[in-house]
Amino acid sequence: MDASTQSPAERAFLLRDALVQGEALASYCGPMNDDLLAGMGSMLRDNLSRLGIHPRVARAVFAILVEQVQNVMRYSQEPVQFPGHPRAGLVQIGRTGRGGLYVSCSNLVDDTAVPDLRETIGRLRGLDRRVLTALMGDVLFDDEREDTRGAGVGWITIAREANGQFDFDFFPVGSSYFNFTAYLESAA
Repeated sequence: MDASTQSPAERAFLLRDALVQGEALASYCGPMNDDLLAGMGSMLRDNLSRLGIHPRVARAVFAILVEQVQNVMRYSQEPVQFPGHPRAGLVQIGRTGRGGLYVSCSNLVDDTAVPDLRETIGRLRGLDRRVLTALMGDVLFDDEREDTRGAGVGWITIAREANGQFDFDFFPVGSSYFNFTAYLESAA
């Protein structure tokens, strides 16, 4: 049955079921701003505490969430779905099948940004915390570094908190945009 013939209650239940099956703790799609981030952070802190998640893991997940949402607020290019709110995206926090936690964030980016993002973020994958910390120092003290466009200190922080274990991908949307999704896990 397609969505146009489903009742609102049925669509809501199917979405709920998909989120529960994906072990989602929270999910949001729409414009992002500092107020939303503060609310999500508070909700996340409460949920992780209630679930008995170790504070170190909770801090790592929170750091990943903050950096991901800030990337959406800075770089998202949402031309149609949220008129007047180009800084929109999708964020989801949940449990992995292996007992850890994940943060997934998606947003549209201009197609011209894809090659640089793919290269600069891809270089961080698989690096250990020690190397990422040293790299962060290099970036912070590089006076000649200008525009990082999403692959500077924020992405190094994300990679470090995920111990270099993350995935990202680009999906073409129309003729001049890609949906950029980053998926990061943290052990519980």
